[in-house]
Amino acid sequence: MSRPATLRHYRWLTLSSLLLAVLIFGLPQSGPLFSAVFPDLERPVYLQDSFLALVLAHLRIVAISGSVAVLGGVGAGLLVTRPAGKAFRPLLETVLAISQACPPVAVLAVAVPLVGFGETPALIALVMYGILPVAQGAVTGLSSISQPVLEVARGIGMSPRQILWRVELPLGCAGDTGWRAHLGGDQYRHCRGCFHGGRKDAGLADHRWPERLQYRVCDPGRAAGRPAGDRGGPAVRIAGAPLDAACRRRPARPGAGMSMLCALPMYPFPAASLRAFWQGLRASLQSAGMAGLPAELAQPGDLLAHWQRSDLLLSQSCGYPASTLLRGQVQIVGAFHFDVPGCSLSNYSSVLLVRKDDPRLSLAQFHGAVAACNEAHSQSGYHALRTAVAPLALDGRFFSTVLFSGAHRRSAQMVASGEADIAALDCVSAFLLRQQEPAVFGQLATVGFTESMPGLPLITSLSTSATALAQLRQALGICCQAPELRDSLDAMRITGFSALEASDYRICAARAEQNTKHGLADW
Repeated sequence: MSRPATLRHYRWLTLSSLLLAVLIFGLPQSGPLFSAVFPDLERPVYLQDSFLALVLAHLRIVAISGSVAVLGGVGAGLLVTRPAGKAFRPLLETVLAISQACPPVAVLAVAVPLVGFGETPALIALVMYGILPVAQGAVTGLSSISQPVLEVARGIGMSPRQILWRVELPLGCAGDTGWRAHLGGDQYRHCRGCFHGGRKDAGLADHRWPERLQYRVCDPGRAAGRPAGDRGGPAVRIAGAPLDAACRRRPARPGAGMSMLCALPMYPFPAASLRAFWQGLRASLQSAGMAGLPAELAQPGDLLAHWQRSDLLLSQSCGYPASTLLRGQVQIVGAFHFDVPGCSLSNYSSVLLVRKDDPRLSLAQFHGAVAACNEAHSQSGYHALRTAVAPLALDGRFFSTVLFSGAHRRSAQMVASGEADIAALDCVSAFLLRQQEPAVFGQLATVGFTESMPGLPLITSLSTSATALAQLRQALGICCQAPELRDSLDAMRITGFSALEASDYRICAARAEQNTKHGLADW
């Protein structure tokens, strides 16, 4: 949310709170005023109990009905998302859709003749009012948890009970679960005359001030001139209809109330082009209702610590760490497409670089040579090269020496200077570095490419919701094809984007395990 929008939001909230206070404390003394306005009413203002008694009664009925609604709604959601209860999900969704068309006042009309006046009909109406959106939110949230997350939880030894309490419920049932609707919507027992034997406790006779107050206080978005429930974010729809903003599960806007972390640290993109791309992506995310986006991309030093940040909204990692060190700690957003030799849609490979004056023409001829690798956790610089030489190794060895350079750029420099004979570089990095360091790459030649693998993954924190993840993917897809960003995209060689999952990167860890099982020694 932009600063002006935030100020407008709090302005309306403050004014609404002041208006509420004036009405609550001013109505008991407003009899003469309303007698003049409504001369036909003998007693236009009713005041039967103290304000404290009304508050305590309100909180008691809210606590009871809210607890029943949350437990019942979440319980129903759990039931129909378990394997044994999936057959009942269509029935539950049908009942919920039909029930939403029945207003609580109709429930009161049926309940009062059966159970009489008092708290009981109010409790019935409020439970019905709250349990529907809670159940819908629970079903939608629990169903949206990605299978890779659950597989990771099982893989680290969590029991079904632990998965339920530590993974499914926190991810699938986050939000206010209808409590705000109860706190702001428990006007029925007062304005409908179902409490204390049918008499009103306090308020204007024959007028709907409680609903009007709820309009302002519990939905400041409408008070600010936006559609109902809109706080600057996208409308949330469940079962084809907008869910009441006062009782829906709040759509995850990872930037709400805090600044999120964003970076694209893996490729040596031209700085101006990268900045322009981020500004376009940021604008697209903001238009979708996401707040807290940084003005500039971060420049992380410790990449592993950066990737593990809980406030990470968007970054880019290597495929091997994503499938091993970061497994269960991040979500995969997807991967860019690049117009670079060695790339195909979202897949990429490593280019094998040697000196131009080296007479060896194939990888097999480099047995016993010196190789340069950037680091042991790199898919493109280390594991891709190991996979390529594994069939050629003798007694688990292929190179005589492997030197670790710390970066693709340094690996290329080591080959050019003669410190090493061969290096595997991410084909996108090699293409971009060739433009930035023509003197170094002018001395190098290509002897082949490694196996095609999923491209460097764009990642987000495990705490990022399914809604925010979908917004990220949509915005990336739009920006990677945006005509106004064409010059920047061309400079970065980006031609598109594909949404991918953690399962797409299992092959990285599988190849590494396969190399070890085949007897290839560690470097």
